Amino acid sequence: MSKHKQRTQPAFEECTVDLSPLIDLVFLLLIFFMTSSTIITYLKDSRVDLPISKDARVAKAVTHRVLINVYEDGSLGDEHGAPVDPTTLEDRLRSVAAQGTKLQIRPDRHVNHGEVKKVLNAARRAGIEEVIFTAFTAEN
Repeated sequence: MSKHKQRTQPAFEECTVDLSPLIDLVFLLLIFFMTSSTIITYLKDSRVDLPISKDARVAKAVTHRVLINVYEDGSLGDEHGAPVDPTTLEDRLRSVAAQGTKLQIRPDRHVNHGEVKKVLNAARRAGIEEVIFTAFTAEN
């Protein structure tokens, strides 16, 4: 007779997964997205009711810009909402024109076009070659 070896099945050990590295990774990603989302936040002035345009496009880059808000009453403001004196606007634009800065105009939808034209003329005299108008995009 041949001797048969009796095979015993190994006992199952309890498997554990250490979730500590995964939790650390989730917290790091959370912190990354929170900080990067505040960096790309646009400054918005609640006193400007932007026009709607079906041909508006979202800008790819928002650097090297001077922002001028044109309010409904024709007054001007900067990106922080501080008043801008129309008589010193040309000098202000001239100081940044040499750096290749673009002018971004955020006109109120109810403002008279003549007020926007005054800003455009000041930009032309200051030597700014690129002007961007801000508008909401309309769904087609």
